[in-house]
Amino acid sequence: MKIAICGPVSLHLLSDLVNESTLNLPTGYQYPLAAYLARLLHGKGHEIALVTSSAQTLKTEIWHGERMTIYHTPRRRFFRFALDAYARERRSLIQALQDYKPDIIHAQWTYEFAHAAIDSGFPTLVTARDAPWTILRHMKTPYRFYRALYAHYVIPRIKRMSAISDYVIDRICKEYSYRSKIELIPNGLSKELFVLEIPRQVNHNAQSFISVTGWDPRKNVKTLLRAFKQLRQELPEARMTLIGRGLGDAEIGANWARQQDCATGVVFRGALSQQDVLHALRTEGGIFVHATLEESFCMTVLEAMAQGLPVVVLPDSGAVPWLVGDGAAGIIAKSQSSESLSQAMLMVARDVNLRQRLAVAGYDRALSMFDLESVADRYLEEYQATIQYYASKI
Repeated sequence: MKIAICGPVSLHLLSDLVNESTLNLPTGYQYPLAAYLARLLHGKGHEIALVTSSAQTLKTEIWHGERMTIYHTPRRRFFRFALDAYARERRSLIQALQDYKPDIIHAQWTYEFAHAAIDSGFPTLVTARDAPWTILRHMKTPYRFYRALYAHYVIPRIKRMSAISDYVIDRICKEYSYRSKIELIPNGLSKELFVLEIPRQVNHNAQSFISVTGWDPRKNVKTLLRAFKQLRQELPEARMTLIGRGLGDAEIGANWARQQDCATGVVFRGALSQQDVLHALRTEGGIFVHATLEESFCMTVLEAMAQGLPVVVLPDSGAVPWLVGDGAAGIIAKSQSSESLSQAMLMVARDVNLRQRLAVAGYDRALSMFDLESVADRYLEEYQATIQYYASKI
């Protein structure tokens, strides 16, 4: 099958699959999952194109390999795309798709990449990876408002859609009155990113917490920091590592924590590569905590489960409770308050048997339900169904 994946992609993860003269691909509009999915589909013998855009190029760049093509098209900065609904970006994407002539396009998100894929005229499956109006409620910015409105134009035009969680399916249907069937195909993690052996939850890990998040209202890091401050009243030797944008030692999150006397025992690592994040999960954390208020899926929680870490999350946080098996593979705090989160963290820290049970249950759930190879097989089935659907409409 000739498959075009149209959306953000971390290009540097594909360097070895294009011609040898390409020493270093740009990072691109980063999204690692698209690269890992492309690698898996390529390994199954399919011909793959990555059609993406970023502000790192002023003209379309093309790299070729054996059954692998990458189209890197230009993307404007500073929201200039809002003036014409990504018209320039879409023209470049459509030209790349028409040059490649795929059997099927797999478009990511319900915005410009889906818009371009639909307008290209080829059979298109769109994967919804967020709920635009729901995100806007948590992140009230002009950018999010524009994206939510833009999706109102794109979503009704989508003939075949999948989504990464039941939560996203529910939100898309309610927010946009979408009536066609949406297939549930979750995100996945490559087996190579799973730890080979679940680490024993030895005593020195009991007071070591870690979170991979970001400094914005939806991620709710202020509540996490307040909860950790309260926990240290019971466990004064406890430490917590924070990883993510805005969480470097000299960045806004650390500065806020110091002003609020919430920085004691906290290590601010800032944004790291995925490989560095996985290494930190394996070596620096005994218990993973995620205080987000809303997630459409949450790859960081899945990555922690895949490293054998017990997980603590908040209730009513989108797809996160489902991801941890509604409490079977992770502890869900009783409420979204810092007091409740602190109590849940303390309970896990004090119970070695609970930590070990959660580690095993989380790892098993991640491997059985969210292995990327199984996810790729589900997409291949949906690609075939989409091609047949379009053929029946001719």
